[in-house]
Amino acid sequence: MVERPVDNEHHKFTSRVVAVKDIKFSGSASSLSSFADWVWYTPAPAFLWGGLGNAILSDLQESLGLEYYQRSFDTLIFSGFEHEGSQHWNRTLWASPQADWPKLRQAFLEVTNVNAEESLMIKYGLQELVIYDPLAVEKAAVITPEIPLLTVYGFGVMTNKVTIAFNPSQDVVERPRVYRQKPEEVMVGLGNTVLKSSRELGEVAEKLEGTIIEGSPYTAYVRKRLDKEGR
Repeated sequence: MVERPVDNEHHKFTSRVVAVKDIKFSGSASSLSSFADWVWYTPAPAFLWGGLGNAILSDLQESLGLEYYQRSFDTLIFSGFEHEGSQHWNRTLWASPQADWPKLRQAFLEVTNVNAEESLMIKYGLQELVIYDPLAVEKAAVITPEIPLLTVYGFGVMTNKVTIAFNPSQDVVERPRVYRQKPEEVMVGLGNTVLKSSRELGEVAEKLEGTIIEGSPYTAYVRKRLDKEGR
């Protein structure tokens, strides 16, 4: 498994709790494709290696009115997401109502995490994956070619030092996983521009606002975080 590029220290000490609602299926649905009003995704890479946590989720929820939903399955969907002995992320999908998905997707893609001391900048990237439908797998004794497929999305991690993402050229596999890859050139350039000679969060935030995201929801997010931390 890939190494963690950063630990989310703020998440470790925050008292904020984000409500993630469990989805319960009624009736005799045999696959997730029966629920066309939902978009299914995994934020696991962003949580495990990208610093996503309650602080960010609660701020986005408060400012944009987002709701978070999840469904944990009996079967494993992914591999490599073990955390502190738990298989939670390997068998869980999050979900968004179709109507809210564009707002949620854009909000996640506009988040920027910065560790100025380590000269590390983190953003999230979105990937489309085709997997075996976990609800169909859960109801089947074995995986066969007749098991229906499902399109889901994954939020990978892009930093100026490494990219952690699924393999986009890989065919359908039973349990997809992420891989450590070279950083995207745009992230290297952005990190060099914004983090050079900056070690204070306030300075980094000012550079970010003037570089790529002036006027975006992240601008207000950064200012709010700085105010809370007395900077």
